[in-house]
Amino acid sequence: MTRAFAEQIRKLHLKFAIERGHEKTYCPSEVAGQLGTPNWKDQMQNVRKIADALVNEDIIEVPQNGTVLTENPSRANGPIRLRLKKV
Repeated sequence: MTRAFAEQIRKLHLKFAIERGHEKTYCPSEVAGQLGTPNWKDQMQNVRKIADALVNEDIIEVPQNGTVLTENPSRANGPIRLRLKKV
């Protein structure tokens, strides 16, 4: 993944997180779908990797089944959601 592509993914994460705030979540696949690549599913690993960085920076968090995960999105099993972390 190029630095420019990573930055594009990061900006999309931030866009969704800020637009929806802490009360609403978004799916990582929404970010992948906005990348304009032929097959968005191929980008899910990159999308989760950038989400890891945003979690580690305390910008977003990962709710799953009513609980906020303490692990990075790339290590989570099953479907996850993301949201802006409450300050």
